[in-house]
Amino acid sequence: METITDKKFTDQELYLLIQQKNEAAFVHLYDRYGCTIYGLALKAVQSKEFADEVVEQTFLNVWNSIHQFRSQKKTFFTWLVCVFIKTAKDYLDSKSIKFTVQTDNFPEFSFTIIEEKVC
Repeated sequence: METITDKKFTDQELYLLIQQKNEAAFVHLYDRYGCTIYGLALKAVQSKEFADEVVEQTFLNVWNSIHQFRSQKKTFFTWLVCVFIKTAKDYLDSKSIKFTVQTDNFPEFSFTIIEEKVC
């Protein structure tokens, strides 16, 4: 008998399962996209420690706001990247780090750290 941990899911299937608060599907989502989001976070916040926190918060935000995804407007991965961008912006703001973010050519985007808060 095939279990949820054995099956390969499409993003749409993962979305539907996560919407039902299926934790195994959420683990699949993290396994599929965690490294990609981490790479984006490292580039955006320019710190391993900050990137770890942004990735964790991004996936918590996905879990908590899964009902906001609308498949007719964008792909699930594009929505995940949008959640990441908002999370990174909120995180940098919370640390009083001045930055700019360029999203005019989305899905291409860039963060530029202007000034970090001095303790």
